[in-house]
Amino acid sequence: MPQYKSQRISDKHAVGIKFPELIKPIPGRPIRIVITAAATAGTFGVYAAPSVAGASSSNALFEKTSDYPATGTTLEYEWPGPGGLVIKPGTCGAVSVSQL
Repeated sequence: MPQYKSQRISDKHAVGIKFPELIKPIPGRPIRIVITAAATAGTFGVYAAPSVAGASSSNALFEKTSDYPATGTTLEYEWPGPGGLVIKPGTCGAVSVSQL
């Protein structure tokens, strides 16, 4: 079975992130995350981590295990950091990401 990956529109944009994914492996510009489908269970989070395996509560920029962000919610972060940025959209959740 092939592994699911989001659709990369360019090196600065991805849509349809439905599974935990490293979306920005190097420092750069501000990031905008738009919730395109609200999570129904699991953990929704944005993490300052260099890999999906390294994403945890200790490096969470935003993390929810209930009261998930609603569809259409926009999260924005200034991202000058040295590591990557990992998105975990939660069960049935999906996001789109753009680097501004």
